[in-house]
Amino acid sequence: MELRAGIQEKLNKYYRVFADLARTNSTVDAKSLTHQLNSLRFEANFRKTRRRRAMDKRILANAGQDECIARALEGLKPDLAQFDNLDLVCPLSGDTIREVMELSKSDFMVFPLKVGRAEHVIDAPTSIEVSQFLSGTYSFEAFRHTAKFTLDRHGAESTHGGFTGAVPGEEAGLFKGPDGSYMNAALPLYVNDDHFTRVRPQIRPLLGYFFTLDPLGYKGDQLLALYTVLGHMHARRAAGGDFRGAWADWLVADFSRLCRALRGEAAAYLASGAYTGQARRDPVHEFVLAPRWRLKAQTPNLLTLVGWKLMVDGAGGGDGGGAPSVLFAPRSAPAPEEEGAAADGILVDPPSVLLGGAAQEHERRWRVAFVEELWRRAVHEHYKLPQ
Repeated sequence: MELRAGIQEKLNKYYRVFADLARTNSTVDAKSLTHQLNSLRFEANFRKTRRRRAMDKRILANAGQDECIARALEGLKPDLAQFDNLDLVCPLSGDTIREVMELSKSDFMVFPLKVGRAEHVIDAPTSIEVSQFLSGTYSFEAFRHTAKFTLDRHGAESTHGGFTGAVPGEEAGLFKGPDGSYMNAALPLYVNDDHFTRVRPQIRPLLGYFFTLDPLGYKGDQLLALYTVLGHMHARRAAGGDFRGAWADWLVADFSRLCRALRGEAAAYLASGAYTGQARRDPVHEFVLAPRWRLKAQTPNLLTLVGWKLMVDGAGGGDGGGAPSVLFAPRSAPAPEEEGAAADGILVDPPSVLLGGAAQEHERRWRVAFVEELWRRAVHEHYKLPQ
């Protein structure tokens, strides 16, 4: 055991050295998003050395992405007329979305959030805690410059929180938005096809930084975590708190479009077997099909399913946006005749291709399965039972 530990320690040091070299080589281009976000990177001291090793491996895997991103962006010619009638202005720079698209080949618009990141977000990005969806749209370049100023002045843990696991307090964050609230994170908007074609090549360093505070920390699981964020959006809006009204409706609809546009990449990642160690299909279809797909090892966060399902169903606009009633646990358990309805092993088509009565039956099974699993997890959490 001592010999094995000694060898592992040496391997960890080699990974660290090679990762540092790869980072240096990958951040040479000052115009690249990786270089720009690297200046905001949080150098974490992880409690578990395997997380440091996992991050070093990701750095090595992602270090060569800048050249591909640059080539993809260079060939883009956005139709600027598509942005003339869009009332999106960055409150930091004063630039309209047309100016953002015209004056830069890589800048794009984002929306602000307040989140809490525990260390295990490195392994399980769907566990990220989303505290608030805030108002405003920002040029990402302006957002990054302002964040850099705040980080240099006040330090990481009092601004974005590092990996403490706690959401920064009301008077802590990167900066205040138009609604007077502090934010500590941002995600891209879809807006329209031309805008998204600029976002798409840069999505990996964006997600890497959002989840791990390192632009080279991307892992495919983070694509699935976008649907968790969408699930949080629907849940917050349905709950009737401060995230409601025209802004909430617009943001949910826009972010749904972004998630829908990335569905192919997310599905390919599921099919590769890299997510949970098994080749996966549509996660909602699997969840309905059999109880084994409802375990935490297969479905770490139920809000991921909510986001995925409503994205597939096309829910987004309107007050409440079609958010499922199963977000809120019922006063009584499902009726006995409904228990196990989705566990009979009958293979049904994914909901996107079902029609008429088959679609209604699939919806009924989905709701029963979701409520059952919601109750099961609540009971296990209350009594601290193993999952």
